[in-house]
Amino acid sequence: MPIIPVSTPVGAGQDYTLDVQKVTEEWAYLHVTAAATTSVKLTPGVLGKIIVNTGDAGTLKVYDALAADVGAANMIAEITVAATVIGSYAYNVAFGTALTVVSSADTDYTVAYR
Repeated sequence: MPIIPVSTPVGAGQDYTLDVQKVTEEWAYLHVTAAATTSVKLTPGVLGKIIVNTGDAGTLKVYDALAADVGAANMIAEITVAATVIGSYAYNVAFGTALTVVSSADTDYTVAYR
């Protein structure tokens, strides 16, 4: 392992002592609290996860589409929400057009995406 002088500048995310490059995942988020068709992101990206915080029984349907074009052919996921069930649903999947979520009830949820 090379000896690195104390005065060597450290680059962003680099740990010279352990000889590793540190990487962190950063996600944007959108918090929704009502039944609606919600355009989360209007360009391609990655759906990280959906966190169901609280809410009424219903469904969350997630689409790789603009709000006007949602349909079964471009559905990424469907989450059935019970009034007493909360949870985190990890996807880590790419979407090619846009990210839209349709909530059938007043569910409080958060979408993590990039």
